Amino acid sequence: MRFDGLEETNKPSAACNVSVHAECAGSMTITCWNTIMNSEKITTLTASFGHTPSGSTLFSVHAGIPLHNALEHLAANLANMAVLCDEACDADIRTTRAMNQIMGQLIDSSSGLLAAALEGLGQAAQG
Repeated sequence: MRFDGLEETNKPSAACNVSVHAECAGSMTITCWNTIMNSEKITTLTASFGHTPSGSTLFSVHAGIPLHNALEHLAANLANMAVLCDEACDADIRTTRAMNQIMGQLIDSSSGLLAAALEGLGQAAQG
């Protein structure tokens, strides 16, 4: 099983102490999630998002942002999208179109944050 740079293994990883227990039928357990989330050492890598029709990059997530900060911003984006989604149901067509554009921007930035966080976590796991 593979998770963007993290491979399932029967040996604990020194970087993030991930181990797979046979008695759990192959499920992966992370025994130090709090350590990972509170570590300033695990940071994002650069990830770009929001491209123009010609392919130029408009935005990017900077490398070096602590993982927990990136995930907090991702959670805020998701919460905002949920509110907009609820509001769009009752809005007129013009307002709904505007909300859809905003949700698209939130999705793009959330995808960038997630990619940067996963890349940083993968790098930390590899050593």
